[in-house]
Parts: sequence; structure tokens; C-alpha cells
Amino acid sequence: MKRKKLYIAILLLAGVLTSCKVGKSYVRPDLHLPDSLERSQDSVSFGDQDWRDIYADATLRSLIERALDHNKDMLIAAARVKEMAAQKRISTAALLPIVEIIDNNVFCIIAPVIS
Repeated sequence: MKRKKLYIAILLLAGVLTSCKVGKSYVRPDLHLPDSLERSQDSVSFGDQDWRDIYADATLRSLIERALDHNKDMLIAAARVKEMAAQKRISTAALLPIVEIIDNNVFCIIAPVIS
């Protein structure tokens, strides 16, 4: 037990003594950054363009179109995204108040309990 404590003390001492030393001649480099990080250039990105505008070859377009139509993984992923969106709407609806008609003209509003 004493040996274990001695090893831990040696490791901690070595870590403390060596971790704080960056270097004797360390000088922080000068950074030449622009005043504003926003670019004043055009904000149109290559990723914003439709793929049909990029590829002009009709054969390539038809192959890509067939691959997109028959890609089962992408269709499953799209269905899962729609399912998750529906689940989010359902879970969000639980936070809304419930309005019930008890009699012909009497309404009962029940606020949800958030715990």
C-alpha cells in the first residue's frame, strides 16, 4: 500500500514539474487576422446548386436519376426522417393544453403537467 502511494506521489510530482513548462524562449506569434470574419464576397456556394445544373450529360443525368429513385437506403432514411418528424410533433403536442367539451357549452382546459 505504501509502495502504491509512493508511485502515485512520484507520478504526480513528475506531472506537476513537467506540465507547466512551455519553453524558455516561447514567444506568442503575431496573428494577422481581418477586422471582420465575415466575407464580403458572393455567398453562393457550389453545394447550393442543384445537381442537374452541374452535370450536363444526359446519360449521366439519367443514371443519377435512376440511382436516386431506386436507392433503398436513401428511401429508408427519408422514411425515418419523416417518422422522426412525426414523433417530434406527437411529443410536442403533449405539452399543449387539452380542451375537452364536458357539456354542450362548458369547456374544460387542462394544462399539462411538466415535471
